[in-house]
Amino acid sequence: MDPKYIAPCGMTCCDCLFYNPEIYEAAKAFKNAIETFEYDKFLKHFSKTNLSFFHDFKNMPEFMAMLEKITSMQCENLCSETGDRKGIPNKIILKEISL
Repeated sequence: MDPKYIAPCGMTCCDCLFYNPEIYEAAKAFKNAIETFEYDKFLKHFSKTNLSFFHDFKNMPEFMAMLEKITSMQCENLCSETGDRKGIPNKIILKEISL
């Protein structure tokens, strides 16, 4: 294996959750589907009514923001080449995950 695909944390890119595209593609597709059908607006509107079933959807804007944040976490550059993960130095990430 090419050493550039081994991150400072010791993981290979294939094993890294930031690199694996499935979760990011799913979050993006889910967000796009919700926006295409304006489901977010529908749920936000009904969350303000007396229909208790919909009250849990009052935080729909925050949920949509979270989906956007998840999609933004996807790896664009190799940690081994940039020395960081989305602007966070690798040494800080390593300390936080105790590796």
